[in-house]
Amino acid sequence: MFVTESEMRMHYATEVSGKTAFIGSFYEVLKGETSVLIDRLEVTQIEFETRSDGVKYCRLWGQVTKSEEECYLLVYECDPIYSD
Repeated sequence: MFVTESEMRMHYATEVSGKTAFIGSFYEVLKGETSVLIDRLEVTQIEFETRSDGVKYCRLWGQVTKSEEECYLLVYECDPIYSD
């Protein structure tokens, strides 16, 4: 999802190229089942949540190249990874 002063756009059924996200990482958002690049997101914050049906998900917040507003990717089945 990204927002500009004149438009709000949300993409459904997109894919991300990686399996791990961390603050400062970049995610390339691809059109579902293709290699067409929709946008890139630099992760600035990660929120972990659980839906009422028990499915874990997270929001990867950050800046995309096509907007100056903060945007997010919704990712299912994600878990935090901790290091010492």
